[in-house]
Amino acid sequence: MGKQWVSILGLIGVLLGLSACGGMVPAGQSPIDRVSGTPVVVREDDVAAGGPGPTERTVAIVPTVTPLPTVSPTTLVLETPLQASATSGPASDAGPLSDVGAGMEVPDVILQAVTGEAVQLRDLRGKSVVLAFFGTTCAPCKDELLVLQQLQAQYGDALEVVLVGAFEDGESVQAYAQELGLSDVRLVADDVGEAAFTYEVMTIPTTFFINRAGAIVGREDGAVGRTGLALGLARVGLGQVSAEEQMAPPEGTETERLGCPLGGC
Repeated sequence: MGKQWVSILGLIGVLLGLSACGGMVPAGQSPIDRVSGTPVVVREDDVAAGGPGPTERTVAIVPTVTPLPTVSPTTLVLETPLQASATSGPASDAGPLSDVGAGMEVPDVILQAVTGEAVQLRDLRGKSVVLAFFGTTCAPCKDELLVLQQLQAQYGDALEVVLVGAFEDGESVQAYAQELGLSDVRLVADDVGEAAFTYEVMTIPTTFFINRAGAIVGREDGAVGRTGLALGLARVGLGQVSAEEQMAPPEGTETERLGCPLGGC
């Protein structure tokens, strides 16, 4: 029985010794509050060394900061829809015909010239093309057609101007062309409106600019005047437009710029 008590007391002594060691602070180091991280006040008894008595010193705890890994900035690149140049082709996804406009390949529709031959715009690749819808009773169309006639004469074989009389028969288109003195341009009679429907034309004049690769690079609804037409031709690689011309106000009245509904005004 006595030996058991001795063993128990010995075990307790070992445990107390280990606990005391765990709370000891190695020489040259200060105790650290691991929870709050605040400075620790350390009392030092220097009486044994002949000093004035117990003193206190404050130990500043400087936490160790592990630097985060360096992350290189990422550049976000937003791709804009295709803006076809004078030589590039159309976007891979042309989209619905209800959005016929820049970036699309010309719709596959066969036009009927007043002279009887079929006109398919895809057959005109290699040339810059202006496709203009007009009406014989559309007042704003008149000046646009006269300017297009002059541009056709200026650029010759490099340009193909195709004028489409929307919901007009061949006889009416020919008579109107003779009245205005139009020549060297292709005249098309869209008597049932098939081309106007395919190109989603709601206003006349409406003008499309098509590059040499057969892609639409511009669309203008309403009259745009000489400067507007020159800007469109520059987009298909014909001519240049000065900065002053680009900043110039639109030509004509607001009514002319709005154009007319299909059927005339």
